[in-house]
Amino acid sequence: MNTRKSAIIAVFCLLFVVQVSLLTFAAQKSSTDSTHIFVALMIVSGIVDGIICYGTIRQASTLKRAYKDEVDAQIATSLAEYGNRLAHTDQVALQVARNVDAELKSSQEALERGDLEALKTHLHKSVDIASHTVAPKCANVTVSALLESRETECKQVGVEFATHVALPVELPIPDDVAGAIFLYLMDKALGECRALADDHALPADATIVVRSKLSAGQFFVQVLGPCRPHADLRGENGLTYVATIVQEHGGVTSYEQDGATLDLSAMVPVGA
Repeated sequence: MNTRKSAIIAVFCLLFVVQVSLLTFAAQKSSTDSTHIFVALMIVSGIVDGIICYGTIRQASTLKRAYKDEVDAQIATSLAEYGNRLAHTDQVALQVARNVDAELKSSQEALERGDLEALKTHLHKSVDIASHTVAPKCANVTVSALLESRETECKQVGVEFATHVALPVELPIPDDVAGAIFLYLMDKALGECRALADDHALPADATIVVRSKLSAGQFFVQVLGPCRPHADLRGENGLTYVATIVQEHGGVTSYEQDGATLDLSAMVPVGA
């Protein structure tokens, strides 16, 4: 049983105890003839509390499933787009390799001719061509796909996107959990940028920065970005979902605002 479900049940049990105590006190103060009425009220009160408690748990579970389904769909879409991009990247890389080889061959010919200026030119061109190859954002495919998709959205909004993500191919937590953390923290930062753009208040150097690493038995994700003066950090359903799943895995979240900067982070303990 997860922590949230336990908390809901505990609250309704406490409420029922308070109701029973009040009804018992009222029954003692009244005539004995009405005792059966108070007993009936206690039974009805217990049934109503049970129904409300069950409905609240079901609603929370439904919300959680809905967000999990959304995460799965977003990851699947991002992976499909990432796969297409990698296929295109492979074609580009092949052409880049051919171009580099051509420049290196020309460099060799210039060396044999003793033409140092041509040699320098061809070497510089080969380095310049090689520097334009596209590299994955990180070794983990799911995270890399999500980062690629959000970078595309940042470009559409007019926001720079910087990543400092040092993650291995295999993560010590499920990919869907890691994906949900990245997805909703980045979406919140993007949402703030879109709101600022709509208000014509987006800074010219607006940048969303994503950091993540595995260190000292902790999986850490941080997203920084510009935000409105009074950003909503607690009422966002996406952020609530992240806090829930992080808490279920024994971790903590931190949603802070420092002036015009948003600072969202999550930390989950992992095995050695």
